[in-house]
Amino acid sequence: LLTLATFNVCGLSQSVKRHDLIRDCYVYDVDILAIQETKCKTFEDTSIDFVDSSNGSNPKSNCKYRLLISDQKHSLQAGLGFVISPKVNQYVTSYHQISDRVCYLDLKIPVGENCVRFCRVVNGYAPTLPDSIANPKLATTYY
Repeated sequence: LLTLATFNVCGLSQSVKRHDLIRDCYVYDVDILAIQETKCKTFEDTSIDFVDSSNGSNPKSNCKYRLLISDQKHSLQAGLGFVISPKVNQYVTSYHQISDRVCYLDLKIPVGENCVRFCRVVNGYAPTLPDSIANPKLATTYY
């Protein structure tokens, strides 16, 4: 089972917030978390360690999650990214940013002997209705 989720993080510049996000992915067993509104300026592809001290010697208790954050070219109000679990990270073949509001991951997942499935996970952050009314071109460009 592959678990996907999405979350508006309302900013992700503080390390404590990043670690809380990783902890939640671990606790809820989320494999790929699409994140919106990171408000981060630059591209990041980093690993974040998570140690679950409550699980003793559980092999899953020390994990490296991958955090991908898109750079923002036009605004600091948006920003996208993904949190990828160690279980799924090995199947990620590429990451592409289309705009400040759209990005995607490509995966190649083995499903049996000599058989693979290709999967694309798209992350989109649409403009809010008030922003679209104030600036119709913003909504037109997105859609």
